Amino acid sequence: MRINNIIYNVKQVFLEIIRKYIYLVSPIIGLGAFIILEKTNFIEASNDLSYMNNIINLSGVLAGFLFTTYGIFMSLPNNRFIYLLKFNGYMGIIYKTLLFGIVFLISSMILGLFTNYYNLITYIFVFGISETITSVYHFYKVLKYSSKSK
Repeated sequence: MRINNIIYNVKQVFLEIIRKYIYLVSPIIGLGAFIILEKTNFIEASNDLSYMNNIINLSGVLAGFLFTTYGIFMSLPNNRFIYLLKFNGYMGIIYKTLLFGIVFLISSMILGLFTNYYNLITYIFVFGISETITSVYHFYKVLKYSSKSK
C-alpha cells in the first residue's frame, strides 16, 4: 500500500510540473511527434515555394486566432472561477502559452518571407501549432467552466 502511495504522489508531482510548464513541454512533444511522423514517411516536409507559402498563410491565420483568443481571455467576466484561476496562476500559464504561440507563428511567418531555412521554419511552425492546440484546450476548459460559475 505504501509503494502505491509513493508512485501516485510521484505521478501527481510530475503531472503538476507538466501543467505548470505546458508552454515549454507542448512544443517538445509536438516536435517529437513531427520527427516521428517524418521519419516514418507519414508526412513529408518539402522545400518548394508552395509549401512555404502555405506555412506563411497558416502561420498568419493561427497567429490571428491566438490574438483573438487572448482578447477573449482578457474580456472574461470577473466571476469567482476567473478570480481563482488568476489567484492560482493558471491564467498566467494560459497567457504564456498564447504568447509563445504567437511568437513562434509570427517568427515562422517572417522567416518564411525573408529566408530559405526550410527546416528551421518548419520546426518553428510545428512549435506554433503545438502551442495553438494547447491554447485551444485551455480555451475550451476555461469557457466551459466559466459559464457555469457565478
